[in-house]
Amino acid sequence: MAKGVDSLKNIPSTTAVYTGVPADTNRPVIDRSYDYSLTVVLENRTAHDEYQEDPIHHEFVKRFADYWIKVQIYDAVG
Repeated sequence: MAKGVDSLKNIPSTTAVYTGVPADTNRPVIDRSYDYSLTVVLENRTAHDEYQEDPIHHEFVKRFADYWIKVQIYDAVG
């Protein structure tokens, strides 16, 4: 699964991609209910749409969808 998440770094429309696991910190405000994190930085809506349709993304979803119970996505504009 970790290699699969890392494969998303190869999608050309991304500006930056960060992957990780929960930090070894324990404070009440920290959400530790996940196993892997993925932060994808995209330049604009067009890049977002290209990311969603990229074959690497489709292959990742197809291959690993059975491995997760929940996916939490936060789309943000900065």
